[in-house]
Amino acid sequence: MASKERLYELWMLYFTKKDPNYLQQWLEAFVSSFERLIDISSLEPLQRRPEEMTAEIPLLPDNVLQVLSQQLSQCVKRLSTEEAETGLGQALLLIKFLIIICRNFENIEAKITPTVILEVIELLSVCISELKNETRRLLPDTAKVEQLTTYAVHLCECLFDPYQIWRRQLGGEIISSMERSKYKFTPADLPQEFNTFFHESFQSCQTLPKTIQLRLMYLYGAIISGSKKSALVAITPTSVQALMTVLRASGELGSLERRESRLLHVALKCLISMVHILHASSLDQRQVDIKAILDGYFKLLNADRPVALLEEATQSSLDDGFISLRINMLSAISDMLNCKDRPALQAIFLNNNCFEHIIRLIQNSKLYVGSASQDDGMGGPDLATQLLTEINLSKVFEKETGSITVHAIRVLTAIMKNSPSAKEVFKERIGYPHLYEVLKSQGEPTTRLLQELMNMAVEDESTREHTVISNEQPLLMLTRWLPELTSRERQILVSEWLKKVCGASLRARMTGVKAGMLPAALASLGHHPQLDRKCGDNLVDLLQSLGSLSIQPAELRQLIKLLRVEEEEGEGGVAHPYTARVVRALSAMADSDGSDSALQYFDLTPSMAGIMVPAIHKWPGNSFAFHTWLCLNQEQDDLYLLKHRPKRKQLYSFFTASGTGFEAFFTADGMLVVAVCTKREYMTVAVPDFTFSDSTWVCSFPGWQD
Repeated sequence: MASKERLYELWMLYFTKKDPNYLQQWLEAFVSSFERLIDISSLEPLQRRPEEMTAEIPLLPDNVLQVLSQQLSQCVKRLSTEEAETGLGQALLLIKFLIIICRNFENIEAKITPTVILEVIELLSVCISELKNETRRLLPDTAKVEQLTTYAVHLCECLFDPYQIWRRQLGGEIISSMERSKYKFTPADLPQEFNTFFHESFQSCQTLPKTIQLRLMYLYGAIISGSKKSALVAITPTSVQALMTVLRASGELGSLERRESRLLHVALKCLISMVHILHASSLDQRQVDIKAILDGYFKLLNADRPVALLEEATQSSLDDGFISLRINMLSAISDMLNCKDRPALQAIFLNNNCFEHIIRLIQNSKLYVGSASQDDGMGGPDLATQLLTEINLSKVFEKETGSITVHAIRVLTAIMKNSPSAKEVFKERIGYPHLYEVLKSQGEPTTRLLQELMNMAVEDESTREHTVISNEQPLLMLTRWLPELTSRERQILVSEWLKKVCGASLRARMTGVKAGMLPAALASLGHHPQLDRKCGDNLVDLLQSLGSLSIQPAELRQLIKLLRVEEEEGEGGVAHPYTARVVRALSAMADSDGSDSALQYFDLTPSMAGIMVPAIHKWPGNSFAFHTWLCLNQEQDDLYLLKHRPKRKQLYSFFTASGTGFEAFFTADGMLVVAVCTKREYMTVAVPDFTFSDSTWVCSFPGWQD
């Protein structure tokens, strides 16, 4: 290891005599002194932050990069001549030197010129082309070419993502915009030539080593994460095509090659980041539209398996690659929707007919796989025979790596989450009855599938202590499915969950009644021979909970029918197995526990619900009173919503076009506030002595008097 004095001495000798030999000695001594800072053995973030190494690396002397850029250009030219071996060694030395000096961010910002970056990209193009060309190699030592390529890609990653944002994000670290604003140095600007290089690298890339493909994918992720300016340059139709090529190739891999599944994972992460960056950019900044990306994405998601693979590959290999690709792509959709302006991105997904694509994928899922157990490596029936002879459809539909249908339902939940318009679009275009028939055609549902339908009803908030019903349609599907479940354990699991969720609060009971859970539960009880006794008891409990709130005459008549005595040949009447439970349920419905409740009322729970009255052009007199009966519910689910989206509950609001008027509202803790707004001030009077959020009907008449 050379001392600082020796490095300075060699540089001064070169600077005064302009002898290239002294420059070469200086480069070798410099690299040997700081090579310990280079780590290409791992793709994980450095243990030390790059900014912590800045003090160890000296600033570059003036004009040194111009000289090194010329040398690097000469090395690239040598690679196609008889001096290729020498060119490889010198290029590797120069690349190591550049990696080291990049650890001092001031060298990137002030010294690294676009010329050096262009030379590195040209070097990478030659190396990638050489690695892909198996028949006509110009360089004899492939290992050295691959080593040089690895170092060159690592150099680019240091230049375009000096703070290692991409690697840290892949490791699970959340980097806020506030933290990024504290970064002092900006990454190098990305030249347009990179897009051509990246696209060509993944054309006919079957012979390109998987390690190099993974390094290139890491580089692309580093570019789009390092700075938004470079990201908008790098996100082009050709780069999207390159990522789709990687995804398509991963679906054609056999079971042994799937060990390189990290490439698929990183490519999907790049696509997710790409969508987020475009979504946060204006239309004039984009080179490719999100709609175009989703078009290609869904087309690949529903693509047929290549015929060549059907003839050549084993069934288990197809399962490993083809199914895993679809499962990972479905999981990536949920991550795509996790952005700041989620409703706008949901609208883009809806415009791309995402529901139709996902339903089609579910319908075709059992054609993608057969029974993996049929292929033991000793030969076996072909795909058509397996599909026709497979008895256990769950093997066709669900694999150890996960079920396509389960992940598809999870994606439907993500697209419709917190979006009433998306739910309406799904009802109109697909319809829950059609979804039910599609799922039913798959055979006996798995526990995971039933749990995903539960999550769809509460929009994946089932981990909360108090769940809120956000989509009532899956509740009806699950209730309707109960008699057809052959597993008694699953019947009990679903029925207990339905009883718990629908009876959790007054709001949940109201939602269940309006959704039609009473007739759905009665219809399932009509098939009591197929139901486990515990499941039937849970359904009767559900009927009791909802019927205590509201029950129609036809529903009550159908419930009483369960009390009829069934006549059997040669025997007297046999009581219905649920007679005692139904009698107790009817008694509980009739018992109001001494609390009075309105039989008819307006449900103003939805955020946009209200009563609109004609404009009052002239107020009679100088005062008014507002009289109403109301019931204000303050439950655990309300507390959760208010914590995340604080809002008041409006009682009335009378305002003129000029902004003056009167209003009254309830605060988050149920306190009534009466207010008047003039052109000069906003005055309020609170009523702290009474708390209205006790689920009791009260008479209220707030008003105002001058």
